[in-house]
Amino acid sequence: MKKILGIVVLGLLLNPSSFAEEPDLNISVKKAFEETDIIKIDENYSIKCEADADDYNMIFSSKVVNSKVLRSEGVFNFGDDGSMYLKIDAKINSKGKLTKGKVKINYSPDMDKDFKKEFKNFEPFFKEMVSDSFLSLSIYGKTLLPIKIEDKKQSKKILNMLKKLFATDKELKKFSQGLKLYSYDHYLGTTLIDEENFYVVKTFNSFESPNEEINEFLEEMEESEGLFYTFIHINSGFAIQAQQEFDTICTINVQGKELIKVDSSDLAF
Repeated sequence: MKKILGIVVLGLLLNPSSFAEEPDLNISVKKAFEETDIIKIDENYSIKCEADADDYNMIFSSKVVNSKVLRSEGVFNFGDDGSMYLKIDAKINSKGKLTKGKVKINYSPDMDKDFKKEFKNFEPFFKEMVSDSFLSLSIYGKTLLPIKIEDKKQSKKILNMLKKLFATDKELKKFSQGLKLYSYDHYLGTTLIDEENFYVVKTFNSFESPNEEINEFLEEMEESEGLFYTFIHINSGFAIQAQQEFDTICTINVQGKELIKVDSSDLAF
C-alpha cells in the first residue's frame, strides 16, 4: 500500500519533460502521454521510397486500389547480377487492419543463373521479411500506447524466420539452438517534419543464447541491426523507417501530387 501511495505522490510532484530524449534521433519528439487514434491507410495518399544498400538498390511504392486493397510494388537492382520485381496485394478490413498478402516475384532475363539459384534457397525467408518491412503490418488497425510493449507475435515470427534461415547451413543451425528473441515497440510521441505531423515508434530486438560466444556476436548485432525507428505520417497512415546503415528517401503524395519528401538519414542515426 505504501508503495502505491509513493507512486501516486511522485506522479503529482514530478514535472516531466515534454520532449522524449533519444540520442539516436536527429529531431525533437513531443513526448507521448496518451493513446493514439487507430492507425489506418488513407486512400487519398500514396508513398514511393528509394534506398541504397551495399550490394543493391531498390525502389518501392504503395497505394490503395479499389478502396480495399493496399498494393505494394518494388524493384531490386543487383547490378551485374540482374534485377527482381515483386508485388504484394494486402486487403484492408473495416478497422484498417491489413491482411498478409501473397508476395509475387519475377526475375529479369539477365539475372545471373548462379545468383538466382542461390537466392531461390532464401526466397521463402525473403518473402516473409519483405512483406513485413514493406507494409509494417503490425501497426495498422490498432492504436499506439506510450509505453514499451513486447510484441510477442512479432518476436515469435522473427525467431521462426531466423531458424528457417539458419537451417540451410550446419554452422548457422548450431547458432539457433536455444536462441531467444524479444521484440519491443515503444510509441515515443509526435514530431513535425516540414509542417507534417508524424507518430514516432522505436522498435528494438533483444537476443539471448546459452552460448557465451554467440552472445557477444548478438550484442554487436543488436547495436547495428536490432534498433530502428518508424515515422508514421498521421494523415496518410504511411510509415517511413530509419535504420542504421540503410538510408531511405520517401515521397508521400496526396491525390497524385507530392506532399512531402523525407530522407531517413535526416531523422535518425
